[in-house]
Amino acid sequence: MAATTETILSATPEPVSCGAVALAEPDVVSTGQAAPTPLDLEFNMNKTATVLASKPHAETPKSGLETSTRKEISDALGDILSAAYSLLLKTHVHHWNVVGPLFHPLHIMLEDQYKALFEAVDVYAERIRALGFLTPIPKVAIKPDAQAMSGEAIVFDLIADHEACVRDMREIAIKAEDKKDIVTHDMLVARMDWHEKTIWMLRAIVTKA
Repeated sequence: MAATTETILSATPEPVSCGAVALAEPDVVSTGQAAPTPLDLEFNMNKTATVLASKPHAETPKSGLETSTRKEISDALGDILSAAYSLLLKTHVHHWNVVGPLFHPLHIMLEDQYKALFEAVDVYAERIRALGFLTPIPKVAIKPDAQAMSGEAIVFDLIADHEACVRDMREIAIKAEDKKDIVTHDMLVARMDWHEKTIWMLRAIVTKA
């Protein structure tokens, strides 16, 4: 029998759900293992604490270098590490604050340089560790006037720092070679190559016609 108009109009519509879906309770999967007891948890915490209690200390690698040689070269590399960290931070500050018509090329160039320096400090630090000593906390030295320099002053400032790094590295590289630390020698030669190329590029920017 066909529904009348009155029946259709009087029917109460079912409420429409706005996306709320009843989810079935997830099945509990048994692993076959008993839950850890407080004693188990305490044992695991003590075990973790023991592992985390380890502290770094000086080592004595038997690699053919005298202890005095390793110490002398390690101390010298600590100075190189500090100089590189200082140059890294100064280059980053110049990258942020450089202005003028050459802003974009200098901004990009300095970004490449501070990224390369960041990788370099890791190389120095790990070489000190390989020599058997703890990596020192770098002594960072940056003069306040580095915050506000002209583009030309920034370039000359960085040239001077890179040249100082090369001079120090050359001296240490020669000493390392004399002491038969060929690894440190070769590492520093590679870094000097990068610094000298960087000096060339910086000088090319400020060369007068």
